[in-house]
Amino acid sequence: IAVGLNQLVARARISPAMRTVLSRFVPYPAVASASSCNMLLMRRSELEQGISVKSPSGDELGVSQLAARIAIQQTLITRVVLPAPLLVGPPVSMLAVEKTTSIFKRWPRSRLPVEAGFCVLWFVFGLPFALSCFPQTCEVPVSELEPRFHHMCDSSGQRVDKVVFNKGL
Repeated sequence: IAVGLNQLVARARISPAMRTVLSRFVPYPAVASASSCNMLLMRRSELEQGISVKSPSGDELGVSQLAARIAIQQTLITRVVLPAPLLVGPPVSMLAVEKTTSIFKRWPRSRLPVEAGFCVLWFVFGLPFALSCFPQTCEVPVSELEPRFHHMCDSSGQRVDKVVFNKGL
């Protein structure tokens, strides 16, 4: 993907400055799509077999393919958002510094520490944001699952309106 995007940017009829800007963002779609494909391949059996769902009180209720689909969809979104802080944030920050100051012209050796600083900042503040898109444990109404879960009761005899399951990473 990255090779194809690099070739696409190189062949595009755009200014050299725009080509340089776009080439800085090529790694993001490559990493996001690779991470998503990897997750789908590793968890495809969950779509077929389902994942374990529990009542809010912790009673095991069974295995649900629809819960697996919800978990995988949320994980897929997380996998697309996860590399953004490190692969989009620093290039944007560096472009802003380059456009607004002449620090790199005066002190060319400052480029590496400034970029490393931006990477650290984006990693420290962006990673928790990306991981918090969805909670680790999902709570879903039973109406969104297979019909066999619609009228279940927990071990105390209470009707279960919501189920809980681990979304995964």
